[in-house]
Amino acid sequence: MEKIKKCIRCGEEKVLSAYYKHLQMADGHLNKCAKCCKEQSMERHKKLSQTSEFVLSERERTRERYHRLNYKGKNNPTAEDRKKTIQSYISRYPEKKKARALSSNLKCVDGFQNHHWSYNEKDAKDVIQLPLNEHARLHCYIIYDQERMMYRCAISIGNFIQNQLLDTKQNHLEYYYLIKSQFMNL
Repeated sequence: MEKIKKCIRCGEEKVLSAYYKHLQMADGHLNKCAKCCKEQSMERHKKLSQTSEFVLSERERTRERYHRLNYKGKNNPTAEDRKKTIQSYISRYPEKKKARALSSNLKCVDGFQNHHWSYNEKDAKDVIQLPLNEHARLHCYIIYDQERMMYRCAISIGNFIQNQLLDTKQNHLEYYYLIKSQFMNL
């Protein structure tokens, strides 16, 4: 049976495994439980992040760490790796490549991207122009159905239910506007 210890912050009695180890303490564990330690740490960080001095020092510390640990050189794919990834994508989704080729001559406003609501050949030139950041965020809330070459709702919102097929441009736009109003804070 594991030893029980009382937390000095919340007053609850918990097993020793609920406390961080600390070799200088008599029983080898801190007097505050891990949950209280995390809460206190988050409160402190929230309070400190209100001061510009802390924000600047954290920014500098993060930059130094980035360079010291050479993050720029890590996970940097070679041109050959990128080419393999693109070829793999094209082989998995040939309909997307075909639709993009058919719509490649469509003009797009600066800062916007063409979004295919359907990859069926008859709908390939019927695209929705979305701002770059909203286009990327929208894809977090839709799931591609390769069999139907259209998207499905990833979440239930408004009158749309999860996994519902967005089979018309109008449905796609309505779902997009609901997502935009709820989650994109724009």
